[in-house]
Amino acid sequence: MARFGGVAPVARAEARRDWIDLEWTALLIAEDEYADTHAAFQLFKHESWSLDDAPLFWRRGSDSNCDPTEDPHEAESNAAITVKWDGCGQMALESLHICDRKHIENFAAALLRCHDWAREIGMDRL
Repeated sequence: MARFGGVAPVARAEARRDWIDLEWTALLIAEDEYADTHAAFQLFKHESWSLDDAPLFWRRGSDSNCDPTEDPHEAESNAAITVKWDGCGQMALESLHICDRKHIENFAAALLRCHDWAREIGMDRL
């Protein structure tokens, strides 16, 4: 059994945003069935940095935190968020290590950026 959990992976991402200032990456997930009324995201915490300054994430299914990946499609998602046209939404949170208040503030800011991103892609009734 893998040491680290994480929200189940999603097959297809439409777009990616790396928020270096917050140490989070978000994927906008393609959900054809609800594309007109929902925006779905997965969030990934930056756990470290590569030699070329790319964010690194915990690899999904790894038994060790010494096996990072630059590809969020191979990584554990820390949260899955859905924002509906009316601003309501759902969130699944798992496997998130918080060291201090700044990590909580950055996570909250990443959630707000997902909400803003939903508005940008057509959830304009928010």
